[in-house]
Amino acid sequence: MFDADLEDLQAVRSLDLIWPLSQAELDRIPAVNKWSVGEIVDHIILAGELLRRKMEDLIRLKRSGQRPFLRQTFSDIDVGFSFIPKALPPLVDIPFAFFPSFLIGPVRDFVVKHRLILFRAANRG
Repeated sequence: MFDADLEDLQAVRSLDLIWPLSQAELDRIPAVNKWSVGEIVDHIILAGELLRRKMEDLIRLKRSGQRPFLRQTFSDIDVGFSFIPKALPPLVDIPFAFFPSFLIGPVRDFVVKHRLILFRAANRG
């Protein structure tokens, strides 16, 4: 069952959804402080790759008889707050891990939607 699920997961390609668009359409920014279609697709692809790797890790843990649990930090996904120097995230991982637990859903959504907290982008590689 897991092998078939992994194969299905690996077969999904987000690029098929945007294939008909030109480079100009991908790069067009619809409004100030909005993402272009290309930026959104790039974000979805990167997030999808990260999630796929995490799901594969969880399946491997389960198959080996271990508890399927992964603790994830900012360092693991190579992002962080833009106002915190890159060397400091290991020191703030634990406090920030609890932050969403105390934030009401609509407030958290508002903060994210209106970019009240800026994040540093991950390195590509």
